[in-house]
Amino acid sequence: MNETLFSKELRILFFYFVILTPFKFNAQVQSTKNDSSENKKTDPWYFKDVTKDSVFGISLTEANQVLTQKKLKGREIVIAVIDTEIDINHEDLKDQIWHNHKEIPDNSMDDDDNGYIDDIDGWNFLGNTNGENIIHSNFEITRIVRKYQEKFEGLNIDQIKVPDTSNFKLYKKAKKAYDDQLKEAKFNYDYVKNIDLKYKTARKELTAYFPDNDFSKEHLDSIKIDTTDSNLKKHYLAVKQMIDYKVTQNQIDQTLSIYKNYLDFYLNLEYDERILLSEDNKKNSNYGNPNVSGNTDKLYHGTLVSGVLAANRNNQLGIKGIYDKIRIMPLCISSNGDEYDQDIALAIRYAVDNGAKVINMSSSKDVSMYKKMVYNALQYAYENDVLFVRSVGNDNLDLDQEQNRCYPEKNKNYDYNKIFISVGGSTEGINKSLKASFSSYGKNSVDIFAPSVNIKTTSINNEYTMDEGNSMAAPIVSGIAALLWGYYPNLSAVEIKDIIMKSGRDYKNSVEIEQQDGTKIQIPFSELSKSGKVVNAYNALLLADKLSKSKN
Repeated sequence: MNETLFSKELRILFFYFVILTPFKFNAQVQSTKNDSSENKKTDPWYFKDVTKDSVFGISLTEANQVLTQKKLKGREIVIAVIDTEIDINHEDLKDQIWHNHKEIPDNSMDDDDNGYIDDIDGWNFLGNTNGENIIHSNFEITRIVRKYQEKFEGLNIDQIKVPDTSNFKLYKKAKKAYDDQLKEAKFNYDYVKNIDLKYKTARKELTAYFPDNDFSKEHLDSIKIDTTDSNLKKHYLAVKQMIDYKVTQNQIDQTLSIYKNYLDFYLNLEYDERILLSEDNKKNSNYGNPNVSGNTDKLYHGTLVSGVLAANRNNQLGIKGIYDKIRIMPLCISSNGDEYDQDIALAIRYAVDNGAKVINMSSSKDVSMYKKMVYNALQYAYENDVLFVRSVGNDNLDLDQEQNRCYPEKNKNYDYNKIFISVGGSTEGINKSLKASFSSYGKNSVDIFAPSVNIKTTSINNEYTMDEGNSMAAPIVSGIAALLWGYYPNLSAVEIKDIIMKSGRDYKNSVEIEQQDGTKIQIPFSELSKSGKVVNAYNALLLADKLSKSKN
């Protein structure tokens, strides 16, 4: 491979590793570990006010000042975090976790008769009775292809009976996406594997020049090689380019592992993770186990979400959540891959039945095999006055376009739209970059925006991390909803949503959106969501206070 082509490959590899979101679910955040000892309990940028501080925050500091002046006492609000497992022993989360006081720990009995045994801290719908939990799952497109391929492969719409039409269309959509992703995953794996081989070969051939394996730029620049030896020169340039582009062997190994997971798990028709759940079927509702934190080293996303939402505001550790009386109910449905509709629906129903007032879900998928099951569960939440908040994903897509729909979604045939808030991601900028570059949008599909970049939150093992993604935006909205409900309990879920929508801060100008072809366009921020606003805790608190008093 010549020098120019190899240089191009390295650029692409670096792009893949640093920018490409490897795991479909965990792509909602991008993390860098920090030393927890360096953390101080200060207000983050997104607590600030756009007028006073010149950053487009949510004015939470101002809201808390009002509450202090009024000397109001808030009540506990349970928020179900439907997500991955959560590190419930984290120093900044352990006092914020919901506990099922009706259940006696570890007695292998369903003491409260809710259908779940020993559900002290929530429930894991991805586990079995032996305590084992699913780590990797198929993508939904893989499940659909596996289910319908034998029935529909090779047929066209004219050959399909009317009752099968919708399933056939679902299959065709999934099959195209599946074929495209499988082709890309195979190419990427082979491509990076080839780079891995060339880099390892180059290092081996240069061992004499690097006896201590010190492949640093300084050492490389200090040595002299025989430039008449074309093979030696090729290896020298290969190592040099790796150093120049800051690509390490560890990065290559991780990238290979990522694409191997695509081939072994996410897109593998022969892999069925639900075999682990022998009791799983569409008529069974109490499978799973109470282990909500056993695999957080692999499934850390729920810990990140929980810190933004409810990190302890009153200790001297780490960070501050939105409201100090939030209690997190861990409901685990997400692994590396796509969620099951049945798990989503059961988690929603569990949350409602066990006292949650807000449900936060920071994940989505492109297709849904049993979406009506989820619709019915969301309707159940509406009927029981529970708010549902969901992030819209990080694909920078117009979700109003039919081909870009994602699930769970609103449905005009159900009343649950009134308690369903879809959240896009914003930045601190009072300029054309206010919409986070990755955030999806849609005048009809997105309700409101919330901060989603440079967010400090909890990581596993008492550590903290800086993150970005719409997974950070949704818990900010959920936290504000809890704050309002905590002080004004006579408001309904429908009213809480209405307050949040009406009280956000406007931005009258246009923002920049990069299209799929790389070109950039300017669109008024007001056209990117139903409200056209960024959520604002201070304005919401004032409106909630006014409405609450009018009902007394």
